[in-house]
Amino acid sequence: MAIKKDRSELPTSKPKAGGGWQPDEETIFGPLLINAFKEMEGERPDKERHYVSPSNALSCARQLSYRAAGTPGKPMEPSGWWVTSLGKFVHRVLEDALLDEFGPEGCTPEAMIGTKVPLLDDEHAPQCEQCQRQMVADIAEWYCEFHPDESAPMKYRVEPEILTLTVMVDGEPTQVDVPIIGYGDIWIHTDEISKVTDYKTVGGYGYKMAIGERGEAEGPKRDALFQAAIGARFFGARDVSVVNLARDALSVAIAQRKGFDEWRRFISEWTVPLDSIVEEVEAELVRMWRVNRLWHEEGLLAARRVPGVPVEISNPKTGGWAQKEEVDGKERLVASGEFWGCSYCAWQDSCIAAGPGRVPLPNGTTQDDPGAGT
Repeated sequence: MAIKKDRSELPTSKPKAGGGWQPDEETIFGPLLINAFKEMEGERPDKERHYVSPSNALSCARQLSYRAAGTPGKPMEPSGWWVTSLGKFVHRVLEDALLDEFGPEGCTPEAMIGTKVPLLDDEHAPQCEQCQRQMVADIAEWYCEFHPDESAPMKYRVEPEILTLTVMVDGEPTQVDVPIIGYGDIWIHTDEISKVTDYKTVGGYGYKMAIGERGEAEGPKRDALFQAAIGARFFGARDVSVVNLARDALSVAIAQRKGFDEWRRFISEWTVPLDSIVEEVEAELVRMWRVNRLWHEEGLLAARRVPGVPVEISNPKTGGWAQKEEVDGKERLVASGEFWGCSYCAWQDSCIAAGPGRVPLPNGTTQDDPGAGT
């Protein structure tokens, strides 16, 4: 019988509460990876918005107010950078694959709602009267015999596109002009396919719930569907679709038990006609625009109202809400719950401090003009 070698002198991990082999308290690789993502993607400063964005569809009205005001929220945490950067990587790969499949005449990746207007500062101005500017992608290149081969990246501002919608006001049809800036992940426009698609990388649990691995299939997140639908409404596409890509593929055993094919283990698609949801989508655009105007015209943050939640959020720390009614002179609880989005909101602390209902934003908390709209 072999004698086991004594390895008691070898270093072991530091004992911690919970037992087992715990990870190191500090990571060398995490900060390097996230800092690299930050350099690749860049951080967008908060600024006032006089428009609505498809990516904010079905968001809390209070959050829409903070975005309209340009109020800085808490910086994205490293875990957020990890998740969003993975999604952007998949987006880029998909864009190239779709262009190879359909060509630029058949699809438009990152289809923009808005108009790019060049900003010609000193860096992008001609160096002399003989200079001729030539645009190569987003690079301004100047050519002349005195200044050969000088180039600089072109900078832009984006002007919103106006979508005119008809809504009912006091029983009368009224036109509302809604300014929009945003993107559709992909707009496919061939003879056979006409749709705008939003693709999302999702966690394992969320993916399982969407495809019906645990109970009845819930389908994709409705905000993702609306985001794509706004693009479809603007571009005139016939259909709307959402693609979910799981960050963790289903096991072979689960797929076999549920009858899922190999593709369903990590990717699923849902498509609906735009006509089937267009009225809801237009109503959501008008809601977002009215929240924007509430800030810019009256200087007020909207109440903590979330589409699908029957009453205002009463506890932003947990997302808790409680619907009550009075019966025979006594108040009783009808329904209650918690909105998950509050825990991930960058303005959670500001929202708690501001209080419920429509409230003014304290001066000094906006990025550009604290008094705008007051």
